[in-house]
Amino acid sequence: MLNAGKRSITCVKEFFQAHDKFMDKKETWIFRGQKSDWSLETKLEREIKRFNLKIKDAPKIEAGLLRRFKRQSHHYLARTWIDAFCHGDF
Repeated sequence: MLNAGKRSITCVKEFFQAHDKFMDKKETWIFRGQKSDWSLETKLEREIKRFNLKIKDAPKIEAGLLRRFKRQSHHYLARTWIDAFCHGDF
């Protein structure tokens, strides 16, 4: 496993240069940074703890969030699946 250590990227050009160099090594994972005092956990896990909810309820909470997103996403998408279907994009 490649240990790249810390690297600050200050612009898009530097990001693409770092990405290209990384991909030349045939590695398949890039991780974004996070605060060093955080444990490695998902945003959902952190929010569940913050609101004092039970971690065992995480799958149910995540399913509810996904269901709500699916119900409301048409308000934010340029085209819905119905538009795509009507225009023969399937």
